[in-house]
Amino acid sequence: MARHLPTAAQTDITVRYGPWPKGMNNRQPDYALPEGTLRNLVNIDVDNAGHLHRREGYTRIVSAANCRGGYSCPLGTFFIQGADLCQLNDDDTVTVLFSGVYGPTPAYEFFNDTLYFSDGLITKKITAGGVQEWGLPVPATPTVYATAGLMPAGDYLVAITTVDADGVESGASDLSVVSILPGSTGSLVVEGMPVGRTKRVYASTPNGATLFLVAELAANVFTYTITTAELGNGAPLVTQQMCAPPAGQIIREHNGRLYIAADNVLWVTEPYAPDWVNLSTGFILQEDYITVVEPVDAGVWLVSDQTYFFQGSGPEDFTIGQRLAYGAVYGTSARVPYARDVVWYTSRGLVLATGDGQVTNLQDQDVAPHDGTSGAALVREQDGLRQTVVSVQNASVSRLAADSFIQMEVVRKSGGLTP
Repeated sequence: MARHLPTAAQTDITVRYGPWPKGMNNRQPDYALPEGTLRNLVNIDVDNAGHLHRREGYTRIVSAANCRGGYSCPLGTFFIQGADLCQLNDDDTVTVLFSGVYGPTPAYEFFNDTLYFSDGLITKKITAGGVQEWGLPVPATPTVYATAGLMPAGDYLVAITTVDADGVESGASDLSVVSILPGSTGSLVVEGMPVGRTKRVYASTPNGATLFLVAELAANVFTYTITTAELGNGAPLVTQQMCAPPAGQIIREHNGRLYIAADNVLWVTEPYAPDWVNLSTGFILQEDYITVVEPVDAGVWLVSDQTYFFQGSGPEDFTIGQRLAYGAVYGTSARVPYARDVVWYTSRGLVLATGDGQVTNLQDQDVAPHDGTSGAALVREQDGLRQTVVSVQNASVSRLAADSFIQMEVVRKSGGLTP
């Protein structure tokens, strides 16, 4: 039997597919994909002309277990390994900065040469000089009583604060009220102040409401007597109702303030005083857990139960407007390099929010994305392309995605005669 080999013309067949300028579309079934789209793309880049490029891989720098929460800023590159916050050195070695990082939501923000950190349970700040506490705890109320002296009769208010080595002052203690009885004079003894940190003692004039600085005491001094000479001459107390910033899941800076999302509360530090939060006015309540806080030129984007834009320079003049009727996946927001825009990921796809308060969903017409409990996002620029890469934890397939299908022809046979 003779065997016939295929001719050159029969083997030299080139089949060309594409381009696909519209990218991915999983909302339509395979047989009804719009022209210029593909059903699924994995580790593939699509350029503006619709051509496909294999995405580059990665190089391992540090071999360690349980690494998470990476962040880079002018101070360096940081990440969590186990329960340690580490810094990656220029020679790819690792330095442990501090331990005890057990919280589930590592958050960073670099502002004014300082890196602010929280994991939802603790807070720290990192400078070129090392690791410090972010804000000081409010000291306990001191013991104050009247004794012999020359101060006139009246009611006196007394409070104390503490001060760290950089001059950062704590919030004021609760007020102590002490009376010097009518017809007598006296002085005020302040006891029970904390040891180990510089203290400042404040007191009012007789029957006054404003407290003034009367003394600054060394770390090893814990008793002081106030006499007439000090009253009303020092700087007024400005840290009443102030406390250290709470731990949270998001930290962002806007117009000299730090915004800290802690569960469903957005805490706001005092202007250019990132170590102080006012307990009476420095917060904004939300309906649900806050998943996105992203400042832009005209205000602050915030996502909780829905998507809101806080237009204005700060809490004093914010105008709050609802922009989208759905939320976002926590941890997936990112700032667009060399632009005034931000992006984040939702159960309906990637959202682009502009610096002037406009928002657009970039994917919901074509892609039914995976949902998830949390994630991370990176705006990647390479070879003329700008892309947002999102990784989602506990991903679940959207019910809006088209299912797979099988096309077949069914032939039924029977023993009867065909009419």
